[in-house]
Parts: sequence; C-alpha cells; structure tokens
Amino acid sequence: MLKMVTIECIRKARFREGKSIRRIAKELGVSRQSVRKAIAGEVQRAYTLSQGRPCSVMDPYRSLISEWLKCDDDAPGKQRHTARRIYQRLADDYGFTGAESTVRAFVAKLRGSKPEVFIPLTADPGEVAEVDWGKVWATIGGERRQVRLFVMRQRFSGVCFARVYPFEKLEAFLDAHMHAFRWLGGVPRTIRYDNLKAAVVKILLGPEREENTRFMALRAHCLFDSIFCAPGKGNEKGAVENGVGYVRRNALVPVPDVALIDEMNESLLTWCERDRGRRSQLWDAERATLLSLPERDFKCSATHLLKVNRLSLVNFERNRYSVPTEYAHSKVRLEAYVDRIEILHKDQLIATHPRQLGRGKDEFLLDHYLDEMQKKKRSVLHASVVRALSPVHSEFLRRLNERGPVEYRKFAEILLLHRQFANSVVEQALARAMELGKYEVSEVHQLALSISGFPCAGKVEVPPQLAAMEISSPDLAAYDSLVGGIVR
Repeated sequence: MLKMVTIECIRKARFREGKSIRRIAKELGVSRQSVRKAIAGEVQRAYTLSQGRPCSVMDPYRSLISEWLKCDDDAPGKQRHTARRIYQRLADDYGFTGAESTVRAFVAKLRGSKPEVFIPLTADPGEVAEVDWGKVWATIGGERRQVRLFVMRQRFSGVCFARVYPFEKLEAFLDAHMHAFRWLGGVPRTIRYDNLKAAVVKILLGPEREENTRFMALRAHCLFDSIFCAPGKGNEKGAVENGVGYVRRNALVPVPDVALIDEMNESLLTWCERDRGRRSQLWDAERATLLSLPERDFKCSATHLLKVNRLSLVNFERNRYSVPTEYAHSKVRLEAYVDRIEILHKDQLIATHPRQLGRGKDEFLLDHYLDEMQKKKRSVLHASVVRALSPVHSEFLRRLNERGPVEYRKFAEILLLHRQFANSVVEQALARAMELGKYEVSEVHQLALSISGFPCAGKVEVPPQLAAMEISSPDLAAYDSLVGGIVR
C-alpha cells in the first residue's frame, strides 16, 4: 500500500510538473497501476483483516472457553466467569502457559460485548426530581469519619439540595425529604429513586415494588409520586448520580473539619444557596410549578415495638435507654428520630433521650429511678445513674458514709431535690453544705432555696377597703373568767 507522502508526490508530479505515468513510476519505484490509482484520486483505505489472526496459545482452548461462557448464561449474575477466573482455571487445571492479558483479550473477542448506548433525558419544570445517597469523609469533633450525603436534584433546573447524616436509615431518609421540601419552598410532582432500602422492601416483577409503609405515608402526606429505576440501572437518574459527585467535589473539598455535623450542614446549605443563585432563571420557572408544602410537618421517625427489661431499660441498636421504673416489664413504642429517641406507653410520652451512635452506650435519667430508690435506699451506693452524677455528689455521699453506716439513706432523699431544682443548683447546694458541715436533708434543701433565689414574701399591699377598718385590741382579762377568776 502507498503511503500518503508517496501519493502526494505522485499527484504533484503529474498535475504540476506534467510528468508521464511511466516516468513517475520509474522515479518513485512503484507500479504504473498504483500511479494511476493515485492520479485518479482514490482514497487510501485502512487495512483490515479479512479473517482474524491465528492465536497459537489460545486456539486450543477456544471451544472450552466458549462452553464456559455459554454455561454462564444460566448462572447467577455475580457468580459468572471473569477473564481472570478463566485464566486461573486454565493455568491450574489445563497447564496453560500464556499470560493473563492474552486471556483477557481473547475472552473480550469471544464475548463481542459493546458499550451500552444511552438516550438523553429531559423534564418539564417541576415535573421530576431525583434522589440519591453518597459517602463523604469529614473530620467531626477531631475524628475523621465517613458520613452519608443526601442529594435531591431538580431535573429541569439542576438545583441541588444536599445534607449529611451519620447514617442512611429510614428516619434520615424521611428527615432529608422534609428539609429539602422546606428549602425548595414546595414539593416536586414526581421523585425518581433507585431501589434503596429506606423506600423499597422488595423488588417485584417489572416496575412493581413493595414499598416501606413509612415512605408511603410520607408520599401521602406530601402528595408526590415516586418512580424507581430498574435494578442496577442508576443511569436512569443520571442527573443526581452526577449531582452527588458535583456536591462532593465543589462543596466538600477540602475535607470539612467541623465540631458538629450541624455545622457541616449549615455550610452545605450556604453552598446550595449560592449554586441555586447561578441557576436563577431556570429555577424561577421551576419554583412556580412545585406543589404546595403540607400544612403540618411529617413525623420523621422509625417505629419499633419493644419491651422494657427489669432494669427499666429499653435496648435499641445495642444501646440502652431508661424509662420510669413503673414501666418495667411493659411493652412500649420507641420512635427513633435522627437526633433523639422518644419512648411511649399507650400513646403517652414517658421518656426522651438524645440518640446514641455506636454500641454499648447507656442513657440514664435520674428521675426515672428516684421513686424506686426511696424504697431501696441502699441502692444509691452502687446505682449506675448515681455514679454518673457529678464528683460533688460522690464526695457528699462518701462523707455521709463516714458519719454512720445508714447515713446513705439521707442521700436518697436529697436526690429528690433534683425534681425541684436544676442539677447545677443541687450541686452548688451540696458543695456549700460540705463547707458548712451541714448534712441533713432540710439543711441542703434550705441551701438550694437560697442559691436558686426562691422568692421571699415582700411588703403586702393592703386593699383600701381593709385599710379603713379599725380593730380594737381584745381585753385579755376576759380569759380569767374562764378559769373561775383565779389568776395563777
């Protein structure tokens, strides 16, 4: 085949210099037929193989590998042969001596796979939003942690809402939606999801899904529709797939270093506002088409039915939360929010605790155990909830024990002051009592009253109608007649 530089020389020699075909062929050392083709302007075609080159290393195994790949059609998707696995089997069982890269290239030709083709998607204003989760790293309170990034992106305008949570659980999923709707000032008519566990309990045939009842309640409350991607087809919501990376690269670089996760969310919200401002023209068109916000907030919690143990504790996610001792051995309903735990008995709220992350942590409230401590006063010596109090409490109890073997009983009564006064007031009262050497319940109570500024009776204003009344002094001699006129 002629090179392009030779073709150029032939055409210039013919058309510029007027040389004959014979002379050109002789000077350039090519055939006259090739010269004629170059003069005729035939474009040189790329060289293609009429048939594949033989592969002496792989050809003996062609039928075997083809059989393996055919059997894979009936195998589970995650248990099919990869090129690496084929290489391993050939080397271990059939004495194959070629390279793994040779096997990879050979398998790729046998499969004849082609990249999937995608179709551009669009949407009308307010028609659809897309939701997805991502993972990001942040330093929170001095600890490097991986947190979950929730992103809701409007398909038409590209406006993003982003918020981070410590987990991807149902309560975070619900809470993120309500924050997004409030920030958007409305609700998209349709939201597209992949098959995340917070929304989908089970994937059924085709587009059908068995959905989480709490997610269905959110949808009924806010009146939006939901559609789900086909399994493994996250590209069907490509806008938010790209949106997660967009937020990660633009709002979370460098790695955030914050004291609390709320501080990180405030920073994200500021970034979302700036990004929305850049899309103001499209956003104005979309905002006008959103559904109205519901009048009432949705309860963003996950419900769990549990039983209180004999220690008046409820076990949840391997952490323990206290309830009043009167509910020991009872069945209760626990509402798990992102930031707190609420425990109810027959629809009556009986305990609220901050939610603990991790495992093996206890959340005790002293008030839950005070009534039982009055019956079992010796328990104050070793009760976990008492030992979790301040060092001042511990020191006061120690001094009581030094004064006598049963003095701890007073401490059980002193603890009741926590129902009347703030913890800080009781702590100051105990510290002051130790300075003064006062260890009686009434003395500590009096000190707490003084510290708390308990209101004293001031000057009483006398009504005018009473101020005008005159009351004569009584004649005390009249009492003598009661005893026979004898004054002793």
